[in-house]
Amino acid sequence: MRAAEILSIAGGIAFAVAISNDVPVAKSVVERVVFGIGMGACWVLLMAREDSTNQRILGRGLEEFVRVFVATAKLLAVVAVVVLVLGVPIPRQTLLIAIITGFVGCMTAHAVSSLYIASRRRRDGASSTRVLIVGGPESAVRMSDTMTKNPSLGYIPVGTVEPPAPAIQDPTMIEDPGYIVDAALSAAADYIVIASSTPLETEWLRALRFGLSQAGIGLLIAPSLVGLARPKITLESIADVPLIHVDEPGYSSRSGWGKALFDRFVAATGLLILSPILLAIAIAIKVSDRGPVFYRPERIGRDGESFRMWKFRSMYQDADKRLAELRGSGPQADDMFFKMKKDPRITPVGRIIRRTSIDEFPQLINVILGEMSLVGPRPLVHGEGHTFPGFVERRQLVKPGMTGLWQVSGRSDTTDEQRVELDMYYVENWSIEQDVRILLRTVVTVARGEGAY
Repeated sequence: MRAAEILSIAGGIAFAVAISNDVPVAKSVVERVVFGIGMGACWVLLMAREDSTNQRILGRGLEEFVRVFVATAKLLAVVAVVVLVLGVPIPRQTLLIAIITGFVGCMTAHAVSSLYIASRRRRDGASSTRVLIVGGPESAVRMSDTMTKNPSLGYIPVGTVEPPAPAIQDPTMIEDPGYIVDAALSAAADYIVIASSTPLETEWLRALRFGLSQAGIGLLIAPSLVGLARPKITLESIADVPLIHVDEPGYSSRSGWGKALFDRFVAATGLLILSPILLAIAIAIKVSDRGPVFYRPERIGRDGESFRMWKFRSMYQDADKRLAELRGSGPQADDMFFKMKKDPRITPVGRIIRRTSIDEFPQLINVILGEMSLVGPRPLVHGEGHTFPGFVERRQLVKPGMTGLWQVSGRSDTTDEQRVELDMYYVENWSIEQDVRILLRTVVTVARGEGAY
């Protein structure tokens, strides 16, 4: 990966030096070459400083891409300082071309690497990290299940160990953590993951860290804050006491503006690109039964405000009238969220567009109007969700979305309880990073047709 970064940077700079014709330096090829070598060396050092090829982060989310971006931003800052302090005329065209090509090259290399690593991990467990889980029965099983359900992240549970009992009677009688180090060595674990919600003694943790470092084994600690993800957690301190600051659920005013701009830009671009497909679908629906092309149900949005959702009609025109009959006669009569396989109300064209989720594409109009978001909990019907205390009120802290955690986690194949849990997790832990991940996972989920009916 490091070699790929160096090749991307060197190639981008060489390309820029070869084709640019900056006026301040065009007369001297030597100056352009020296500039290119200096910038390339600085860039590589900054990449190394950010540790962008650390095996711990490769193929495990956006962290590696963030580090490449940060290193590139620092490079621009260094160039600006050199220009201001030394008064050297900057070859702007060379710099612009080199930065763009080198940055795109590095990002592409990391993207290809991530896809390859994830594929290898899912297929045969290669490039994975063996972990020994320290925790009680419930927390250990929960952590193990999370790792097993996400094989592309490359964490393989190799066993569990019970944590020590709290030294309530005599705090000085701290159990020796050597048994955990021995268990990790026996299982050939690369890391210890402490998943226990039981408070652990500070001295015990220090002794464990020391023992693990001597054995060459890493340490990971899962904070006992159920339902909170990294974007909502920041570290603070009072003197030498570390504190965890937890942000409020939903959007802050600043992040809300960023999300709105992102949503509307992507939605407008998507409508423009997809317009020929949407026109063809509209014609097919109209020709099939001469009924209306769109279905405009009323839904509940952010802060409890109602809006009309745009959707291609996939059911016969009397579908709403037949809903009560199906609820009363089907096996899902008491379900809070009504979904039925082989629903008789769905038209032949509707089955196709539902399987591919094309029926949801017109909701890009709702996104542009600010009534919906690209990512968020699915909009609820009036009266839906009140079975779960606080569920509806919490969901209304964010805009409903075209896709969300529920859609990429099984969609209609999930239980009501799982759907509620997924929606609540999103509301409490929203971030742009998570939105991008969900959008990418949505493409894969729709392509596979998972849980769509």
